[in-house]
Amino acid sequence: MKHSFFKISNLKKALVILFSILILLSVSILIVTEEIKAQPDNIQKSIADKFNEIKSQLEIQGITKNVKGTIGDYSKLFDGFSNIIITDDNGKIIYKANDGYISEKNKFSILIDPWKSNRSVTDIAYVVDSKNNIKYSTELDISRNTNKMKSQSAKNALSKVLFPKNIESDDSLGDKQITNSDGSTYVNSSDTNIIMNYEYIASKGLNLYSLYDSEHQFNNYYIFTNQLNGIIRWLIVCAFIFLSIFWILLPIWVYKDSKKQNLNSPKWSIISFFTNILGLGIYLILRPKKIKCLSCNKDVQDDWILCPYCGEKINIKDK
Repeated sequence: MKHSFFKISNLKKALVILFSILILLSVSILIVTEEIKAQPDNIQKSIADKFNEIKSQLEIQGITKNVKGTIGDYSKLFDGFSNIIITDDNGKIIYKANDGYISEKNKFSILIDPWKSNRSVTDIAYVVDSKNNIKYSTELDISRNTNKMKSQSAKNALSKVLFPKNIESDDSLGDKQITNSDGSTYVNSSDTNIIMNYEYIASKGLNLYSLYDSEHQFNNYYIFTNQLNGIIRWLIVCAFIFLSIFWILLPIWVYKDSKKQNLNSPKWSIISFFTNILGLGIYLILRPKKIKCLSCNKDVQDDWILCPYCGEKINIKDK
């Protein structure tokens, strides 16, 4: 058939288009994969930047409408699974974004290791109520100006139980059981899902706390990456489909072209089927070069003497 899809010229065009699509799909998969890898760092940077923005606004403005708006934006990073708590020097709650992680309505107190002079960041902090009962532990992530918490903790008798002076690491305390004043018990452990950021705003005498569940720390990240993973899956499916079509059409084109060149077409089609692009490259290198017949403008091989189409002699200058 004159306009058959399996004409050599049509197959060649199809292969070029398929190969271009495969390159585009491969590049897209690589770009999306790199974007997924970068998301944890991007989200963590967003968390740190937004927390620093709240701190800076508090230092300059105090608790204003703008600050509350920034706190709302910060909370959206965790899809609501967070809380911003602002207290005065005595632990009285001045402002809170919601009621999560608060053990008492009007007060929020933290105990950290006051004896660690060689580190600015303490790994574990304990939330206690006004009766010195331990409510839960948190892991400090962003933590600066902790001297305020250290001085308060040093005055608390419970800190001597939680953080003995001669113990260098919280982990070395083991799972020690602490009995609270109300008779409840708490196992002193470093295992916690709650992350806390802290900053002391000395100019305003304010303690800024951010607490969130680590399982929801990258909630938006998980939503976004799940979408990206879905895109990758579709890209891979499309790439597989186009690669399969390319893999089938390539040996067909090689067969037809090698037959036209009076070469061993079954051999070359089998080679190209199993080696694909590699086999095609070898075939194109070994394939006889083409020149144009000046009489009929048809493609002829450079080792022919007479043109098989018009019968004219192929001149040396044509080659």
